[in-house]
Amino acid sequence: MIVFISFQTMGQSGYHMPSSIITFASFNEDRTKLLTASPDEIILYDCVNKKEIWKLLPSQLNLTMTENPHISASIDEKLNLLRVCGNKSGCTFLDISRWYQEPLEGTIDCTANGYLLMYEVSKKMKYGNNYDYYLYNQITKSKTLLATNCNKAQVFSGSTIIGLYFNGKDFYPDKTKSLFYDTAMMKFVKDPIPNFKSNEFGFYRDNKKFVSSGKEKRIYIVDLLKNTQINFDSKHLPVDYSMERINIGFVTYGWAKGSVDVLEYEEINGLKYSYICTYDIENGAFLNKIELSDDKQKDAAQKIINERREIYNKLNNNYTYIDNNTLNNFKSIAGKTVYHGPTKHVFSVEANQNPDTNGKVKIKAICFDKKKEIYETVYVTDLLNKNIYSVINNHMTCTDCFGSGKFSNTAERTVWDATISAGAKIIETNTVKGSCSKCGGYGTIPIF
Repeated sequence: MIVFISFQTMGQSGYHMPSSIITFASFNEDRTKLLTASPDEIILYDCVNKKEIWKLLPSQLNLTMTENPHISASIDEKLNLLRVCGNKSGCTFLDISRWYQEPLEGTIDCTANGYLLMYEVSKKMKYGNNYDYYLYNQITKSKTLLATNCNKAQVFSGSTIIGLYFNGKDFYPDKTKSLFYDTAMMKFVKDPIPNFKSNEFGFYRDNKKFVSSGKEKRIYIVDLLKNTQINFDSKHLPVDYSMERINIGFVTYGWAKGSVDVLEYEEINGLKYSYICTYDIENGAFLNKIELSDDKQKDAAQKIINERREIYNKLNNNYTYIDNNTLNNFKSIAGKTVYHGPTKHVFSVEANQNPDTNGKVKIKAICFDKKKEIYETVYVTDLLNKNIYSVINNHMTCTDCFGSGKFSNTAERTVWDATISAGAKIIETNTVKGSCSKCGGYGTIPIF
């Protein structure tokens, strides 16, 4: 059971501490309640009586926030079922109506009517697609298979529609095979969204308008029926995928008729202030602004920010000898998946590290056989050299050796000693070399 905290509003400006950007917001259907989430607190607010109903800390949901706090959330339109993820702690699912919580790994998102999209690695391979997708009912604890050997699936934000995408024989997306499942009707439907292209960086409004945000202060609204578009500037920076891929910067549910609600933020003296700004969906005219941050809590917020800065500085004090250019260059590649052309191997670039004194970082080999995965050290300059490494979108099982790798014990490689702190030491070890001409022996090939 969840124990929650109640407290009164501390100011007229809002109710969140301005210590972190609010990355999720959703009204209920009649806009009498508003749920907002930041890495420091998740709050349900009474819009009629202007007071908080309850507040939850991420720690109460067993979510861990690091010195660079990120949080993502999704909820159903009645504000009853909340799925939320923290930096390193995975995801948790909260039934607010019963205050019941359970961890749910393998979930992707929550539909408007409270179903979860789940995935499992397929046991059988077909055309390089390797996921099975299920619809999960949290109430009955049952799941329904939607598709097998599927490359990708997604919930259209704020809707009951799930899109399922498949690759063709050439391993590139085959749009003719795409399927759409409507959880309101519990069946597959044909072309639920006119002129559908993708939903990577935006939000569908009633499946008739597509709303997205770009760099700086720019909002785009496409009329999918008329195939027309309007652009306008937002009051502040939208919280969107251009900002460290945290979340889509739009209020999920409860939009007023003829309007669009944009979740925005600005930074003032190191503090982060968040807003919901409302615009006319037809012409982009500014209509209203709701302040979500409470300036009276800035002292408490500053304390949290200082504590995180101390943690960050302590970590970086161990690397004061690192060339700043190398460190900044590494940040552009950290956490990405790359393909090493000379060996045909696929690697993930470990994000939580700094380059050593030689300008090297560790990367992890991605193998079909997990037991063969090892760490290697490479120069940051090599990672950024497009003639050596290429950033890829994904990877899949090799279609030549089907993951076997055709290994032989002939090569020697430099690997990271995981038992010693980062940057302190590297060791030489004997490992294996693959003879498969397509994957280089690791059993995986890139998807560009």
